[in-house]
Amino acid sequence: CLLAAATLLPACSIVVPDASPPLPTVARWQAPLPHGGDPAHIGTWWSRLDDPTLVALIDAAQRDNPSLSAALARIDQARASAQAMGAVVLPSADGGAQATRSRSLAPPGTPTTVFGVTLDALWELDLFGANRRTREAAVARVAGRQADWHQARITLAAEVASTWVNLRQCEAL
Repeated sequence: CLLAAATLLPACSIVVPDASPPLPTVARWQAPLPHGGDPAHIGTWWSRLDDPTLVALIDAAQRDNPSLSAALARIDQARASAQAMGAVVLPSADGGAQATRSRSLAPPGTPTTVFGVTLDALWELDLFGANRRTREAAVARVAGRQADWHQARITLAAEVASTWVNLRQCEAL
């Protein structure tokens, strides 16, 4: 009975509906990235203004900007969290070994060695899909952090370009 229950209980997780959002709703509210999502092409996008100094300034700002560094750190953190959440649904095993050598005080004082080995295995059944949903949420957070990074790059480039255009306009006046 116990074996039958253990094999049939994972089927309960099938009842949980899929939590992925519909793509048309998300795509309708998100504008396409002007550089096609490729960080190497953001400089070529701004080169359309035919000012090599502007492209050099944007590249320098993106190399040395703490906001972009923080956004990259948040991406790494989200990836680590997603990886950890992926490990939750898998079985885990832990092992250890120990050796103790002692000598008794009573004569004849022969040494004694005791060896010990432990092995622990753990697997949590995901009956209602909570671990899978947590993993899906972690993967979605990675995508969100990557979008934040792209937004920070575009915002920084736009601010540098706006300041540069204002400077050029003042020079022309």
